[in-house]
Amino acid sequence: MFVIGCLLLVIGCLLLVICCLLLVICCLLLVICCLLLVICCLLLVICCLLFVVCRLLFVVCRLSFVVCRLSFVVCCLLLVINYYSLLITHYSLLITYYLLLITHYSLLITHYSLLLTPYSLLITHYSLLLTHYSLLPATKDMATIGAVTARRMRFPKDTGWNPAAVACSTSVTVQPPSGPVATTTDGS
Repeated sequence: MFVIGCLLLVIGCLLLVICCLLLVICCLLLVICCLLLVICCLLLVICCLLFVVCRLLFVVCRLSFVVCRLSFVVCCLLLVINYYSLLITHYSLLITYYLLLITHYSLLITHYSLLLTPYSLLITHYSLLLTHYSLLPATKDMATIGAVTARRMRFPKDTGWNPAAVACSTSVTVQPPSGPVATTTDGS
């Protein structure tokens, strides 16, 4: 029980390390998302500058306007991607938090199970003692032994002698019991 508790404690610690690694990875993803957001903002500034240049140069304005629209769409797409990556990071941090909670409670359960191990060993020890004392042969008091003696009854055995052979070998030499003989109430 103690070894299992220790193994559960080691597994819980390994899960804690894995959760911490996942937390570091999530933080790195958050930094990457922030960098993408800065790039998107820079692209948006570039789009605005291109739009000002488009106003000044009307001939080139149509081409730059198309480019600006496309870059704006790309920026919007990047913002949407950034938004969803931030959502993913948020939910991965939530998952990491719940995994840390699960690890914490599993470590608490392991801790309390290890606290109960000495008591369970003590209970096992006392149950073994009770079993030992219950299996010891009972001693008879001299006062409980009756004054009436009776012949021992022999039951048939698979590996024993033939009953007729046993009867003829013992009946000649057997003496009646000494002392009072037990009789039944019907007079037989």
